[in-house]
Amino acid sequence: MKLFRRLRYLLHSTRSEAELREEIEFHRLERQRQLVRDGVPESDAVAASRRALGSRTLAREEARAVWIWPRLETIWQDIVYAARGLRREPGFTLVAVLALGAAIGLNTSLFTTLNAFLWRPWPVQDPDRVVTLVDQNGRATFSLAEREHFARYSKTLSGLVATRCLDGLSEGCLLKLDDADVRVDFVTPNYFRVLGISMARGAGFSDDIARTDTVAIVSDRAWRVRFAADPNVVGRRIVLDDVPFTIVGVTTHGFDGTSLDQKELWIPIGAMPMLRPDYVFDDVKRGAALSARLADGVTPPQAAAELNTLSEQFRRDHGLDRHQVALISTTFFPNPAKRRNADQIFATMFSAVVLVLGLACANVANLLLARGAARRRETGARLALGASRARIVRQLLTESLVLATAALVVGLAIAYILLLFGIAGAVTAAHIIRSLLYDLSPFDPIAYVTVGAVLTIVAIAATILPARQALRIDPAAALRAE
Repeated sequence: MKLFRRLRYLLHSTRSEAELREEIEFHRLERQRQLVRDGVPESDAVAASRRALGSRTLAREEARAVWIWPRLETIWQDIVYAARGLRREPGFTLVAVLALGAAIGLNTSLFTTLNAFLWRPWPVQDPDRVVTLVDQNGRATFSLAEREHFARYSKTLSGLVATRCLDGLSEGCLLKLDDADVRVDFVTPNYFRVLGISMARGAGFSDDIARTDTVAIVSDRAWRVRFAADPNVVGRRIVLDDVPFTIVGVTTHGFDGTSLDQKELWIPIGAMPMLRPDYVFDDVKRGAALSARLADGVTPPQAAAELNTLSEQFRRDHGLDRHQVALISTTFFPNPAKRRNADQIFATMFSAVVLVLGLACANVANLLLARGAARRRETGARLALGASRARIVRQLLTESLVLATAALVVGLAIAYILLLFGIAGAVTAAHIIRSLLYDLSPFDPIAYVTVGAVLTIVAIAATILPARQALRIDPAAALRAE
């Protein structure tokens, strides 16, 4: 009941205050009438009833303390006072907010990019149960025949898929569709089933697709952009590099493949000879990227031990050099060499923008220090009127947090613009980032929460020197100073 009463007051504070004033006045009038009935003159009864009631302001504060948390009210007062003070100094506020906002915008856009492409798992069902197979050098040097061997004899995997391009493992797997390039992945028929990707339209691939079946699955993005969201796209015939294919499915929204670049079409690996009849496709020696879903209760080390045994058997039987099989998490940078290059690029850029944020924070701290010195007389007057030094420090902290909040809003707006319109690609001049900006979301809760936490720490740190300055103020000396 107490919590309900406090929430009701917060939601209807204006009406509650009016009711409180009416109730206090009612009690005073009752006391006044009692005094008049006892023979006290009217004018004396009014004064006596007021004296009996005491300070109305104090009475309201005591009643308000029952309705709400007193500390919450003082915090709200500090926020209102801080906002008024910043509004009275528009020059200081504008410089501080823009300086911090620009630095926050750059940091947020870069952190969002970093989170999206270095740490984000594949957009599949239960991504923590899906792993990528690499050798001891972090490369995908497995063949389709080796994949078949793993799939046939493995007990630790519930499914194993392979992807590749016509000319190997190149990420730029392009085919011609109506004289335009489309990004294509060649996959095993069980690709979508193992990864848990459902079809928004159509049935997709069946596991027993024949090598002569020329069928394709379209991404939701390509369906909207290249096929104008045609509701009858399933069953439609398209021509890829002069070979006709039939669309048998459209993926759900948000899935654009499991490689760095955005895929628009998926074609069964068995159809590769139809597109390149002059190529010699050696299933034993030609490489493919393998990914697997772990069986229930199986850990990655257990699966890796079994796969190493199976790999040794396969390579011994086919006269191939032995290699180690390692399982890594599904990120868009599975290759350690590419990951190291990306880490170096991001580390350089991140150091630069963090330095910009540090300089902006140092400048704002100096501005706050100068502002505190200019308000020395005001602080002295508040101390002389009875404000505690702890309350002064809390007020300074509140002002810093209000300023930081305004800067955070501006910074997130800048980050949103950078990410939404792709300007971040111009800022982060690396080709590897520019090619990935298609899937950057302007709303990254991890980035926003991280930046908000960092900014809170910065606001507290920026308050330390002004607070120490305020604690040393002598009220009498401050009031005497001109």
